[in-house]
Amino acid sequence: MSDRFNEHPSITAILAPYLRPSRLAEAEKFRVVYEARHGPTDLTNRYTTQLPADEHNWLKAEHLDRYVQGMPPYIAAFYRNIIRESIQRGEGDSLDPKLVELYVSGRFPDERGNGTGPVR
Repeated sequence: MSDRFNEHPSITAILAPYLRPSRLAEAEKFRVVYEARHGPTDLTNRYTTQLPADEHNWLKAEHLDRYVQGMPPYIAAFYRNIIRESIQRGEGDSLDPKLVELYVSGRFPDERGNGTGPVR
């Protein structure tokens, strides 16, 4: 079994099992700060990040907007911050163009799960 799923896996490891290992600890730290500000993540929901691998990959490839809307709110906020910071540093070309388009068009969810409107 992977060391990501030890005896006491993090909430992030459970809710976002496909997250790259290099991002897992960073996302878990982000979750703690996010939840202190916005309240706890609803662990009774089934998020798109928890779908079986074939469904997860299909939804992400075919309907990225629906995939992102179904993420745990803190994971969406985590990705939103990564996208914003990468664009600000002039490194937007290194990101998935579909994610950048969702962000720039305002369809990337905010802390309440709503699209934020076009970035200006």
